[in-house]
Amino acid sequence: MRKLESSDIAAWIGQGPPPMLLFGAGASMPALPLANEIKHEILVQAMKAAASISSGSDDRKRLADLEQRLAEPHLTLELLCAALRYRLRLSGEDIARLLRSVLGGVQPNAFTRAVAALRKAGRLGPILTANADTLLYRAIAESGAKFRLVTKNSCATAGAHNLVVDMVDICAFHGTLLSPADVGDDIFPSQTYAPPAAVDMHGMARPFPLQMAAYLKAAIDAYPRVLVFGYSGNDHYDMNVLLRRMVRAPITQMTH
Repeated sequence: MRKLESSDIAAWIGQGPPPMLLFGAGASMPALPLANEIKHEILVQAMKAAASISSGSDDRKRLADLEQRLAEPHLTLELLCAALRYRLRLSGEDIARLLRSVLGGVQPNAFTRAVAALRKAGRLGPILTANADTLLYRAIAESGAKFRLVTKNSCATAGAHNLVVDMVDICAFHGTLLSPADVGDDIFPSQTYAPPAAVDMHGMARPFPLQMAAYLKAAIDAYPRVLVFGYSGNDHYDMNVLLRRMVRAPITQMTH
């Protein structure tokens, strides 16, 4: 993996066709904390919720066990939310409310504004994000650039024909806090809404639903230049598996 300083990134982008961007929690700093801090705050909120509904001692014991394991790299934010969902018998919308209490109402940061400017100038291809927050969507909307939100549900809705990759796509492969009401049904049809924490534990043989995997493969085939920023690479159960199988061109990581 080639590494670039942020001061060199514009030159690198201009050296070839628009690259695809893959980013994670580090891209939301300093507007939002890193994933470990987010995980801690979400667990605190979950503990408060468990206490308010007089959750049983077994539930509280399971939450205490999760607290001891927060720093383990494989316990990603998505897996933590999935664990909370099943251990506390919460719905996907319950988890989304927990996340909104921590991630909601935050304004775009310098990174997302820079990405929006590059997107408006036509210098970026599709964007793949592990983040559930809405910083990037806000920044792009403010810039006047267009985008189409892609989720596992929009891929499923396309069915056997598969969703055709568009340069303006933002693929939230772990779900999103953005709702159709935020941006309008034309950009984000309600039937494609996929709240965060709906982790599909298909195992290592099939890390994503088949239609989502087909979309991601098509995106990487069409945009082999991949720029990575603020992404830990700890998604061993889905994105890492897919990237190992598919990426044939060098990946460039931007440092800061």
